[in-house]
Amino acid sequence: MRKKYLSALLFGALLFASAGTFTSCKDYDDDINGLREDVTSLQNAVTTLQNAVENGKYVSAVSNNGNTITFTFTDGTTTDITLEDEKGSVVTVNADGVLCIDGEPTDIKAATDPTPGEEQKDQIIIENNMWSVLQEDGTYKSTGIPVSGINVAGSEADGYTFTIYAADGSSQTVKLPSAASSITEMTLGREVSTYGESYTFGKTASTTGTTFNGGISDVLISHVEFDYDNLDANIDNFKASDWKGNKKLPNDGDFIYSSPTKIDLRMDPVDVPANNIKFYLTNTKNEDLEPVVLAASASQDSNNGPMGTEDINSRAAVTGNGLWTLSMANQTVAKDDNEDVWDIIGDAETNKVDNDDPNSDANPYVYALNANHGFRSEYKLTVKRIDPEELTYLTMEGVNPAGTAKSTFSTDTDNNPATKDLNGTYDTDNTNTTFKVGVPYKVNANAASALYDMYLTADASDIEVYGLTFDQDAHTFTIGKNPDVSTVPADFDLIVYTVANDGTVNKATITVRINTEISAAAEYSLHEHDVNKANNSNYFSIDLATMKTSLGDNLNQWIQNVNLGLTEIKWSEKADMSNASILNAIDATPSASGVSGIQASVVEALTKKDDDKHKATTDRNKANFIQIDVENADVNGLKLDKTYYIQATFYTGTTTDMQILNSIVVPVEFHAPKLADLFTKKSLYVVDDVINAYFYKVEGVIADGHKYQKDALTVNLDRYFSAFVADAKVKFADGNVGETGKKATDLFVWSTFEEANESNTTNSNFKDVDNDGTNEQVFATTNKDNKLTHSTTLGFNSANDGIKSGKPANGYGEVLTIEVNKSFYNNTYDTAVNALTNHGWVYTQDGDDKYSFQIRLMSPIYEGGVKPVTGSAITIAANDLAKGASITSDMISGYDYNNVPFSAVPDVANGHTKPEVIYDESMTPPSTPDNTYVSAADYEHAQIETIIPSVDKDNYIQYVEIISAYDNEGTTVPGEFKVYGTSTSVTGTVNMPVTVTDAWGYVLEDEVPITIQKND
Repeated sequence: MRKKYLSALLFGALLFASAGTFTSCKDYDDDINGLREDVTSLQNAVTTLQNAVENGKYVSAVSNNGNTITFTFTDGTTTDITLEDEKGSVVTVNADGVLCIDGEPTDIKAATDPTPGEEQKDQIIIENNMWSVLQEDGTYKSTGIPVSGINVAGSEADGYTFTIYAADGSSQTVKLPSAASSITEMTLGREVSTYGESYTFGKTASTTGTTFNGGISDVLISHVEFDYDNLDANIDNFKASDWKGNKKLPNDGDFIYSSPTKIDLRMDPVDVPANNIKFYLTNTKNEDLEPVVLAASASQDSNNGPMGTEDINSRAAVTGNGLWTLSMANQTVAKDDNEDVWDIIGDAETNKVDNDDPNSDANPYVYALNANHGFRSEYKLTVKRIDPEELTYLTMEGVNPAGTAKSTFSTDTDNNPATKDLNGTYDTDNTNTTFKVGVPYKVNANAASALYDMYLTADASDIEVYGLTFDQDAHTFTIGKNPDVSTVPADFDLIVYTVANDGTVNKATITVRINTEISAAAEYSLHEHDVNKANNSNYFSIDLATMKTSLGDNLNQWIQNVNLGLTEIKWSEKADMSNASILNAIDATPSASGVSGIQASVVEALTKKDDDKHKATTDRNKANFIQIDVENADVNGLKLDKTYYIQATFYTGTTTDMQILNSIVVPVEFHAPKLADLFTKKSLYVVDDVINAYFYKVEGVIADGHKYQKDALTVNLDRYFSAFVADAKVKFADGNVGETGKKATDLFVWSTFEEANESNTTNSNFKDVDNDGTNEQVFATTNKDNKLTHSTTLGFNSANDGIKSGKPANGYGEVLTIEVNKSFYNNTYDTAVNALTNHGWVYTQDGDDKYSFQIRLMSPIYEGGVKPVTGSAITIAANDLAKGASITSDMISGYDYNNVPFSAVPDVANGHTKPEVIYDESMTPPSTPDNTYVSAADYEHAQIETIIPSVDKDNYIQYVEIISAYDNEGTTVPGEFKVYGTSTSVTGTVNMPVTVTDAWGYVLEDEVPITIQKND
C-alpha cells in the first residue's frame, strides 16, 4: 500500500475526529523500503513549511479537504500538502479486544472493559511514534509497530506543530507559529476618542485622549436600536429591501453596539501581523466581554515621516514597527438579547458602574486585551456606557486644482455638526476640491461608530463615461478616465447612501469636479550625473520623450493646453516631493532653501552634447528637455551618491487660474571623484610608495619663487603632487612613528610660510601654526593679492627638531603617515575665517572623503657623501706630508643624495685675493692666527655650511688646513685641503675623516681613502 494515504487518514483522525479508527500498514516488514520514498516526498513539504516560517510567516489556519492539507498564512498565501488517493489499512479492535488490521486479527489484545469507574478510554493510541493498545489496568502497552504518516496539532492561540513520522519511528517536526502565539509583549499606548466635547477619560478632561501611564483607561460603549420606522425618514417609502450596501440590514428592533474609542498598541515582535488577530476584553475570571471584539490597523502618521515625541503614543505609522491602532467594528445584538448584554456592560452588580452616571467613580471591573485568547496585556481597561454618537456629515480629501496641497470637501457646509447634512445636493467646487483620475478616494463619515453601512453609486451614463468603480467595503470610488482633458474641468454626480445605527437612511448627491491632470505614469529611470566639471559646463538634461510616450493618445491634448510659462520644477529628498524646494517657478527664481546652486528650465531640442547649456523655450512644440544647471560651489551641502528627486509639473490656464495637466518625477544621483582620486603623486619623488622629501629651503636662497629669510627644516606638500586638493585638511596619523616610540605630534609640526609684503621685503619667514587642537592644517592655499602666501609645510617640531649633537635623531628618515580629509567635494576654503565654506557636495560613502600618503623628511647632503673624483683613493706623495700635501677640487668632491657633485673645498672667494688659511686643525680651537673661520660663505652650494677634513685614526695625517678660494683678476680660484704628517717607509692607504655640515645643521661623517705613496 502507499503510506501517503495512511497519513491522510491519520491526519483526519488526529485533527478532526475523535479516536476510534486509525490507519496503518498491512505488512509492516515488507513495506519499510516503500515508506522511505514517501517520507522523502513529505520531507520536501516539511522544508517548504520551514522556509515559510524562517521568512517570517505566521499560520492563521489549518484545514484538510480530502487528501489535501492546507496551511493558510497571515499574508494570504497558502501551502498545500497533497496525499495520494489510495485506500489504506484500517486498524480496529474487535469485540474480543483483539487488534485487527483490515479485519484480520493479530496476536495483540486490547482491553474491552477498562478499570470500572474510569472515564472511557480509546482502545488504541499513538505513543512515542508507536501504536499502543489499552490494557485491563487502564494503562497502554506499545505494540512495537511504528506509526508512519503525519500529524498536525495545536490551535491558532498556541500555534501548530506539523510532524512527519518515518517507518522506523523517527520523526521530523516543524513549529508553525500563529500570529497570536508569537506575541511576547503588548503595551497599551493611548486611548483616543472623538466622542463629545468634554468627556472625562479616567481623571483627565480631554477630547483627544489620555495616556495610560500605568493607570486605567476606559473603553466607551454605546448602543442604539435599529428602527425600521427611521428608514424612510428622509427618503420616501424606503424599505429594508431597497438597501444595496454590502452589509445586510439587521432585523427591526435589533441593537447596534459601537465604540468611538481607539486604543494604541505596541506589540513585540514588531513583525507580528496584528491585523490578522481578534482582540477581546477578558476579565480576571477569564470571561470575555460580549460583544466587544477589537481589530488592529496600521495608520500612517499625519506628516508622512518618522514619529515625534508628540506622536509616539497616539498613532501607528507603517506595518513592521510594532505600532497598531485598535478599534471596534459595530456589532449587532438581537433585540431579545440586548437587555442582558447591555446590563453586563453597565450593570452595577457586574461591572460596578452606576447606570445613571457613566463617569462614576465606582470600582469597575478591569479587563485585559486578549489576542486570540493566546496572549494578554495588563489589566488596564475598564468599560463605560455612553450615549451613541450621531451621524451628521460626510468628508472627502481631494487635491487643490493647482496641486499645491490636499483639499478637504465636507457636506457640512456650515461647519456645524448639529446640522444634519447627509440628505441633499452638494458641490466639491464649493471647497475648491478636485479629484484625480486613477486614484481611490474614500468617503468618510464624521462619526465612524455611528455609521452602520454606506453605499456609493452614480448615474449609469457617468459610470460608463468616466469609468467609475466603487469599493463598497472600503467606501471608496475611483475615476477611471477623463475623456475630455481641457482647461474646463469635467464633473459628475456621486451618490452616497448612508444608513445610521438607528436605521436612518440618507442620500447625498455630491458633484465631483475631476482634476485636469492627465493620468499618465511616466516611469523615469535613475539619472546619474558627474559633477566634476567646471560651472560653466555643468549641465544635464531630462528628456521629455519618456513623458510624451506615456501620454499616448493624450499627447495632442497636452500640447494644446500646456502653458510652459507656468512650469514648476521642484527638488526633494523624497519621491513624494514632501518638503520640496522650488527650482523654477513662474518667476524663474531659484529657491534659497538649500539648493540655490541648482536651477532648471524647459529647453528646446539639444543640438550639442548633453551637458551644454541651451536656451529656454515657451514654444510647446519645442519643449523636449528639462535642463538642470549645477553650480558646484553653491549647492549647500547636498550629498553625493544619494538619490534626490526632481519633479516637473506642467499647468494649463493662467497665473490666476492655473490647473495641473501632469507631472513627472525623475530620480537623480550626483557623483564625484573620491578624495583619493583627486591626488596624484609625482612618481620621480616616490620610492616604494613613500615620498622621499629632501629639504630645499635655505636662508637667503630663492626656492619656489620665495626668498627665505629664516632657516626652515620644512618641505611643501604640494611640491610632490601633480594633482591635489589645495583646501583639503591634513593631519598626522595616530600611533608612533617608526621605531622612535614617539607620536608624530612630538616630532613634527605644521608650519605656514608668510611671504614678505610690499612694505616689508625682508620679513619672509615660517611660522608654526595653531592647530586648534585638531592637528589639522590646509594642504595648500594662497592669497596673492596682499602678498601673503600661506603654503602648508611640514617640518620638525621646533621643540624637538630631530637633531642630536649635530646628527639625525628621532623622526629623521622615518616613514610618516599623513591623513587628508575633506567632507565636501568642490567647496572652498575661506582664509579669513580659516574654515571651509561647506557649500560643496557632501561625501556619503565610507572612505570617499579620506586619503592618506606616506612621506619621509631627509637632508640631500646628509644622504650623500664625499669621495675621490677618480679612482678609489686620492694619491699623495709621502715626502709632501712634511710641507703639506695638497688635496684640490680635481682630487676630491662632495655628492648629494642624487649623486650630483658639489665642491668639497671652498669655491667662493669671500673677499680673499690670495690663498689664505681659514681653518687650522692644529690650533685649539681649530681656527687661524687672525681668528678667521671657514663658513657657509666659502661655498657656492647653498646647502653647505662647512666641509672639514680631519686626521686619520692612526695619525699618519697629523693635522689639516683649509685654504680659501681667492679672486685672481675676476676669476675665482678654488681652495684646497692641506694635510700634514711624516714620511712613511712603505706605500699604504689610510682613511681621512671628512665632516660635512649642511645648511640645516645635519652632520655627515664620511671617510675618504688617501694613498700615501713612498718615494723610490
